[in-house]
Amino acid sequence: MNIASDFAKSPEFVDSPQKIDPKYAELSFVIRDNLQQPNSLYFEENFERIFSQENANTVINSSEYHQIYERVTNSIIASAIVSTIPNTTKSFNIFVTYTLGLIKQLAINSLNSKKINDSTIIIPKGIFPLPLVKNILKEKYKKEQEQRKRTKWGL
Repeated sequence: MNIASDFAKSPEFVDSPQKIDPKYAELSFVIRDNLQQPNSLYFEENFERIFSQENANTVINSSEYHQIYERVTNSIIASAIVSTIPNTTKSFNIFVTYTLGLIKQLAINSLNSKKINDSTIIIPKGIFPLPLVKNILKEKYKKEQEQRKRTKWGL
């Protein structure tokens, strides 16, 4: 719980559209506004409008895409653990995750015609534990673990 709380307070935690590139945020809002529409009806056109000169392959191979993916998926996990995180933050991160997934589908020419409401998110393997955001937190976590072991064994 402490790691999730600390992560949620860090600059890496995505709690607003301002924490990611505006293009990804804008495309996420397009998805939110088209929940009942099949992806194939609106996504590609809006991707091309928002990302203009970039193609989907370039985007999914960029370090920015991978950084946003990591930060958003970590933020989803922290949001599931920390009960005080607003639902609007959780929803935004879910829409960004859908956006990243649909860009990837577009890049491999397999954009599905499902509606977002019919889609599921699969949390990537190996996402636990959340990253420790500072060396101080690493030390704090290590000390807490050692304390629990000593308490458990009566040392």
